[in-house]
Amino acid sequence: LPQPLIWWDDDGEQAAVAVQAERHTGPDGEIMEVLGVILPDGEAAVVLLEDVDLVDDTDPTWRDLVARAVDGAED
Repeated sequence: LPQPLIWWDDDGEQAAVAVQAERHTGPDGEIMEVLGVILPDGEAAVVLLEDVDLVDDTDPTWRDLVARAVDGAED
């Protein structure tokens, strides 16, 4: 960590950087792997590992998502 990633949520895809990773066991014994992430606007979120694609910071899709998020924040 940190690890660039693309998070697939209900609104589509977002660029983020994972800064924390944890594994939790739920009351039913199911294991959940979660990541603490920072979004390009500085906000933080907790996401499921199964909802992300880990990428390199040179990934063109990730870089485009970051650029669009930063440009959109200036509007």
